[in-house]
Amino acid sequence: MLDRFDAARALGFKAVECQLPYDHGAEELARACQDEKLQFVMFNAPPGDMEAGEYGISDLSGREAEFRDCIGQALEYAKTLESRFIHVLAGIVPDGESRERCHEVYVENLKWAAETCGDADVGVLIEPINTFERPGYLTTLTAEARDTVARVLPAWSEDMPGYGYVLGKYAFGLEECGAYGPAEEAGRQALARYLLKVGAAARPAPRFGSGNVVAGVHAPRHRAYLFLQARPK
Repeated sequence: MLDRFDAARALGFKAVECQLPYDHGAEELARACQDEKLQFVMFNAPPGDMEAGEYGISDLSGREAEFRDCIGQALEYAKTLESRFIHVLAGIVPDGESRERCHEVYVENLKWAAETCGDADVGVLIEPINTFERPGYLTTLTAEARDTVARVLPAWSEDMPGYGYVLGKYAFGLEECGAYGPAEEAGRQALARYLLKVGAAARPAPRFGSGNVVAGVHAPRHRAYLFLQARPK
């Protein structure tokens, strides 16, 4: 994998991500990034026993202590790699277990992860994954991701890193489901935080559903980066 950093730089990329970096030491990966002047943006938390069919353990009841150890390992990598985001895999629903019970466990684990990672200035990401690639995966639809964010959001304090991006993701889910009023409210709050961060407070705020505005949340595969842009009239 280490030779891919050189290839990424040669192709003009300034940042990279990696699903599972744990076959290499964090220091080794950090040196590879530094040599090529690349930013290591994000990676997945440890997925559990993939040979046994696991792809994330955050939805598995009775594995909470192991989940916290996995997040601890991921945070050590994030600190060394100066990564700002960790993708927490939802996991596969076990045979005989209800999806709702798994989702309850998932939400509680995410609340803990959001607080723990936030204290380290690292954001937690989630992503729906299609059932073709991951049969039985817990979250497969944007609406499910929206509901997950809605349930985790109360545990995410406004001063935690990435709070605006979380609001943006929530706004995107609401807008996609036709809930334009709540989407606009969440989007405006997210936009205000984004503009404050980038110093563009003079930019006009968009209206969801308006014909002269492109308003949405762009989450390329993993990152919940917020991009809200008003078109000139």
